[in-house]
Amino acid sequence: MFDINIIRQHSFCGSTITDAEVWSGGNIVLHGEFPAEETERSGCRFFYIRFGKPEQLKEPPREITGSVLTAVEISEREGGYSVRLAFKLQSGTLNADFYCGDVYCTMYRYKGMSYRNLYGTEEYDRYIGEMKYVLDEKHLAERESCELPDGYTLETETYSDAEKRSRNYSVVRAQLTKCALKRSGETVYEYLSAYDHLRPFTEFFVHKNGHRYYPFHIDLYGISYLELDTLRVNNYIPEGRKHDYTRLFGESFIVTELHYDINSGLVAYGGCYWASTFDVMVGELADPMDFDPRLVSLHEIIDPDYELDDIDFVNWGSDTIEVKADGKPVSVGISEITERLRKAEQQ
Repeated sequence: MFDINIIRQHSFCGSTITDAEVWSGGNIVLHGEFPAEETERSGCRFFYIRFGKPEQLKEPPREITGSVLTAVEISEREGGYSVRLAFKLQSGTLNADFYCGDVYCTMYRYKGMSYRNLYGTEEYDRYIGEMKYVLDEKHLAERESCELPDGYTLETETYSDAEKRSRNYSVVRAQLTKCALKRSGETVYEYLSAYDHLRPFTEFFVHKNGHRYYPFHIDLYGISYLELDTLRVNNYIPEGRKHDYTRLFGESFIVTELHYDINSGLVAYGGCYWASTFDVMVGELADPMDFDPRLVSLHEIIDPDYELDDIDFVNWGSDTIEVKADGKPVSVGISEITERLRKAEQQ
């Protein structure tokens, strides 16, 4: 059942309707931008409201894109909701009254992709802090050890507080993994990871600056670099694509493998977006302690219409990157990648 208070807690009066569309199955969606006073009050700038299969309303009300929303009234009724919307149009006013089976509303702070680093922010520290109670022997779920180069090992302890609801379904209340990078049995560096299903990187790489680095994950999204000879570290977790303002992270590229090219100074990240096909994203890595997070998708270069599925890294050439597109070899020029990266920096 939809929590009507989600809408009642926000002031929609004065919002601008930026788009209206009909989804498959008869759902109607309104996209809008809150007035400045609501954004200042709540931090929310944009919203969309979905009405599931509305009765008496087969299309979005006419001429409402660009109109001002002056009223949103929703009340529960048997089997769904009663809805009343009011719009101020250029030609006058319009009321839309209808019934629908369900309602869903989402508010978010921004559109597009945010590269803001959430690591070390108050929001991230609170997110981790609320789960730290699981770091207790009674919540220890698994211990693992992974061999790394030059006598290093990564030892992990995963702690989980989960409630089993059925034989095949559990609700995880909190989960953290304590990770210890060790050499000759001595702990070199420790960190916490909030996501335990990504396999750890098992290789170091030497940067053109002469330092050697260990890449690792502290969450599903982003990447971290540990400078092994100085133990300086850079943790990066992007805020991600537009998302419900009540959630900490939005969607971003999930890195599962990493290939640094010492000649060009570029890094190729293999991986995917959640539940999507594999891709190779390329970025600059002039300094692992302070890098530009903008990336170029090789899938968008090779197959901008996305008629293919997986793009997989093969190797770096002298002036190309070699990949396989659905198993077939493809070369992409480094000059084209660097040009796209320059354009991305200007956006």
